[in-house]
Order: sequence, then structure tokens, then C-alpha cells
Amino acid sequence: MLYRQTTYRSLTGSRSLIELSDFAYGEWIVYENNVPKYHVQCFDEKESSSVIKALLTNGKTFENILDCINKQNGTRLSLKKRPIILIVKRTELIELDLKPLPNHLLKELK
Repeated sequence: MLYRQTTYRSLTGSRSLIELSDFAYGEWIVYENNVPKYHVQCFDEKESSSVIKALLTNGKTFENILDCINKQNGTRLSLKKRPIILIVKRTELIELDLKPLPNHLLKELK
């Protein structure tokens, strides 16, 4: 799938982020060790998506869900956000094969 990769220059240096469109509601790009690894779609018909949707309707935020996954499984999953002060250096479309979150990471979340 094609994703938009934007490279920014900020006060802390250059960083590249994978960005979703402005109309992507309930979708996140999850990074593992600062590398884009998963594309989570809350309204998808996969089993992991329904677990995430149920957790979100019970009052958890997606950041809380990632924190619980990291504590239980010893992973380093995170979301990347744009810096506040930035200069856009480059924007390009790149082909990535990002999978949904695996079910074994979501098994014991309550």
C-alpha cells in the first residue's frame, strides 16, 4: 500500500514520519523501535480490530492500549507525532507492507 512519508526538520534534528490522510478516522501507524510496523484500522473486519474497538468504547485511549501491550509483552510499540516547530523538507509516496496488530499481542488485554 502507498503511504505518504514526510521528512521534517525540527529543533531536535530531521525525522521522517508516515502520515495518514486527513480523512483517516480510527486509524494509526504503530512504530516498533522507531520503524513503522503496523497499520491499525479500528473499523476493519479483522479480529484484532474488533478487540481494539471494544477497548476504545470502554474508555481506553489507543496510547493506553499500546502501553498495556508494551508492559505485558516487552515490546516497544509507539505512535509518532509531528514536532510543534518544524520545516517540511520532503514529502514522498513510498510502498510499505504494514500489517494489522497481531492477535497474540491483544490476547490478555482487558
